[in-house]
Amino acid sequence: MPYTRLAQRLYAAEDLNRLTLQPQQQAWLLDRASLTAKLQARCTQLQVKPLFEGWGLTYPFEQPAVASGTASCRPASYAQRVWIREVMLCCGPTPWIFARSVTPGVAQGQPWAFLRQQGQQPLGQRLFQDASIQRDRFLFSRWHWPHITKMTDINSPAPPLLARHCIYHRHNAPLLLSELFLPAFWRSLGGFHSTHD
Repeated sequence: MPYTRLAQRLYAAEDLNRLTLQPQQQAWLLDRASLTAKLQARCTQLQVKPLFEGWGLTYPFEQPAVASGTASCRPASYAQRVWIREVMLCCGPTPWIFARSVTPGVAQGQPWAFLRQQGQQPLGQRLFQDASIQRDRFLFSRWHWPHITKMTDINSPAPPLLARHCIYHRHNAPLLLSELFLPAFWRSLGGFHSTHD
């Protein structure tokens, strides 16, 4: 994806009204329990499908988090080389959530080194079981992610996708996790009606 495509700002919880959310959407976005556990409760066939694991560059909205470990609503104008893990959380064959993790601290002996061997294991299990991991506040977005919509059954023109973003700290090293809620997930809730997924 072009670097400038994801250069819009993020929104804090107190600004969620700007995204015109339905109650179900707001409830899922703000819930601080394990998303993995909540999805497993809804789908007995939940599986993690790795899409990419390797070195790459941050998007503008990610850079402040990995550079300073501080969440920021404003994007940066430069990129940093980080370890990237992208997965799709699927209920059976249906993609529900796209998750992207970025961190510079994956070298041997560094706090997030285990991420390089995460494979098909849900990252959420580690984030909520490791007492050394601390979580920052949520930030939120509603953007177009063209390369994500191409991997799913989203019809064209693709809607902007709701996402939440959070920094996790392990021994003072930051990891930024972005979770994109795909249209099929919202449809699975039943009784959901919206012009924007």
